[in-house]
Amino acid sequence: MDAHARNAIAEIASVEDVIPRGHMGTLWGGYGQLHRVELVGESCAPAVVKWVSPPPNLRRTGGVSHKRKCRSYDVEIAFYQTFAPRCDDACRVPRLLGARAANDTWIVVLEDLDAAGYDARIRGRDVRALGACVAWLAAFHARFVHERPLGLWPQGTYWHLGTRQEELGRMRDKDLQRAAPTLDRALRGATFRTLVHGDAKPDNFCLDQRAARVAAVDFQYVGGGVGVQDL
Repeated sequence: MDAHARNAIAEIASVEDVIPRGHMGTLWGGYGQLHRVELVGESCAPAVVKWVSPPPNLRRTGGVSHKRKCRSYDVEIAFYQTFAPRCDDACRVPRLLGARAANDTWIVVLEDLDAAGYDARIRGRDVRALGACVAWLAAFHARFVHERPLGLWPQGTYWHLGTRQEELGRMRDKDLQRAAPTLDRALRGATFRTLVHGDAKPDNFCLDQRAARVAAVDFQYVGGGVGVQDL
């Protein structure tokens, strides 16, 4: 992490300095990086930085998929700014410490959940851990039932019919293929709509060592939907 990046993060998080603590990984499709840092101010605080900078070739030639992905980072910031403060311990999410979106770059500074005690991940078919994640989803859906997804995706989730026409065309089960538009209309017209996480895979949940407490991350595809769509 160079001096420019450190200065930018410090400004966004309103701290004096930033100490890099390690590279955590690359975002899907080469769209950016995840870093663990320490924020230096009146006191020191561990944080995670999501630094999004799409590959230059996609900025010039990216199609619908690229535009949707870029929009997803705006949605994620909107969620952390507007809806995340309403999440309690039953549907814990990281606290937003600062964010900026400008010039095809998105920088999101979040509380480090590992440091907050959520340092375990789901390994294999851990029924207890998976059950705790389902409980998190239930609490999240209950928290936002009948909520309008302002600033989020009108139709949440990474997978829904409007974005999966190619997959629909390749379906071998023709009865289900023909029923898909009807099922989609039923989901979109359901009475008990809420906010759905949108990408509720095991990798996006952090747990404590006893799987008694759960927090979730990665809200790029949060938006309106029916709770079962997260399951």
